[in-house]
Amino acid sequence: MCGIVTVINNNNKKASKSVFKRYKEQEKRGTQGYGAVAIEDNKVARIYRSEDEKGIRQIHNDTAPVMLFHHRTPTSTPNLEDCTHPIFVSNDTLDHDYLVVHNGVISNDITLKTEFEKAGFKYTTTVCQYYKTRDGYKPNGREVFNDSESLAIDLAIAIEEGSTKTKAYGSIAFVVLQYRKDNKELLNIFYGRNDRNPLVLDTSNGNIIIASEGHGDSILAHRLFKMSMPNRVITDRAFDIGFNIPVVEKRLPIYHPVYRNNLPKEVVIKDKIVPPPLTKITIHVEDEHGADHWVDLMTRYCLVHRTHLDIAIISHVTYKEWQRYFEVYKEIDSYDELTKSHKEYNFEFTEEDLKQLGSEYKRLYTELNSWSKRVVERSQATGLIDNKF
Repeated sequence: MCGIVTVINNNNKKASKSVFKRYKEQEKRGTQGYGAVAIEDNKVARIYRSEDEKGIRQIHNDTAPVMLFHHRTPTSTPNLEDCTHPIFVSNDTLDHDYLVVHNGVISNDITLKTEFEKAGFKYTTTVCQYYKTRDGYKPNGREVFNDSESLAIDLAIAIEEGSTKTKAYGSIAFVVLQYRKDNKELLNIFYGRNDRNPLVLDTSNGNIIIASEGHGDSILAHRLFKMSMPNRVITDRAFDIGFNIPVVEKRLPIYHPVYRNNLPKEVVIKDKIVPPPLTKITIHVEDEHGADHWVDLMTRYCLVHRTHLDIAIISHVTYKEWQRYFEVYKEIDSYDELTKSHKEYNFEFTEEDLKQLGSEYKRLYTELNSWSKRVVERSQATGLIDNKF
């Protein structure tokens, strides 16, 4: 979950004060990773990044009357400055440069990364993963990147080509700065959302504020809004943002053939049963404040087809449960990498190591099994699934 704040003052007063006020009103949306863009004399003047609130407070001294601000709870990457928003997009095929902030989760980010890199785009948020050993942290040979960068590139291309929809799908709310490559003159501010993530427009007191929460009117979903700068004239057009889940009028049992046909299957290779591959699925959850979130789960046994997520067992996962699930899954993943790659780093497991590793696996999988049991029992109690499941 992330938060977006864009402040455009109608005078030369600095925007940072209003930015921090709106940030504090939606602080729960994320306090691990910050970024800001200062616009002065209608040009991109300064970019700030920090891993914590203390570091980003330097924007208090910035006198720019226009500022774009982002704060987040990292999901796809560690909390590193290299992975923070705004995300910079530039390419010879684009007429302009872009800075993009995003709130949400992109589900086809890896597929888009492959496509965009073939087209010559370079990802700037890619970092190396590490695992913890007795001798400290060591690289595991894998890289991760901010899934929002796939959306950022997608939006830049869509804006320039006049596309009617994004290739990216998931939960999306965004603000995009479009500016000249030569002198960084700000041309337009684009913004929009789909029906999964909030974004409001506040024009009180003659100022313009675009934020994730707080005072203002909710921005219409699936519209691309364009604010021309510096005159601030706003226009909009139809724009299919993200992946739309169709309305389902009847809730069917989870074991219904329409779902079973889409389940990943075990296969047999050389007389050995190989489990189905990990599948990333996007689900809807609510946090303790009742706020909506769309989050990702990795599972070998995806219970439903992606287009029917809203009637799945997993639709009864709470935000806190998802957070814990995510932590446990990442920990298991790190141990998997350790067992696969230890010889590459010239160390062997002792008998004590193996005993400890087995104990950790047992603890983590016991917690996951308990997690799954609670969710299934809750879903059965609501009648969403048949007790035969």
